[in-house]
Amino acid sequence: MLHVTGETGLPEMAAAREGLPAELRDRYRPIPFLADEMTAALAAADLVVGRAGSSTLAEAAAFGLPLICVPYPHAAGHQRANADAYAATGPRGSSTTRTSTPRRSWRPPTCSTTLRRTSP
Repeated sequence: MLHVTGETGLPEMAAAREGLPAELRDRYRPIPFLADEMTAALAAADLVVGRAGSSTLAEAAAFGLPLICVPYPHAAGHQRANADAYAATGPRGSSTTRTSTPRRSWRPPTCSTTLRRTSP
């Protein structure tokens, strides 16, 4: 799991990673940003969980990836509208959530089930 945290979120998520059992720690990689690695990360992804900005939606759609949209609550409503439109027309398996989970309560998933991308 690749978790793009931003600079300010990296220390907390790196510490959370260290608290995971070894078999999960190796599967969870928090990083501050993606730049040149974005294409490779999307090509390798089975699922995207992200905000509902237009770039995020376009990138997930370009790769035919299911996307769980978590609209930024302070974006004057446009991310909610983006998320709703994407859920209605995006790749199979896309969905939205009306609320975002505060970072302090987030924990890396421990699910052992592997998700597989379906053909667009």
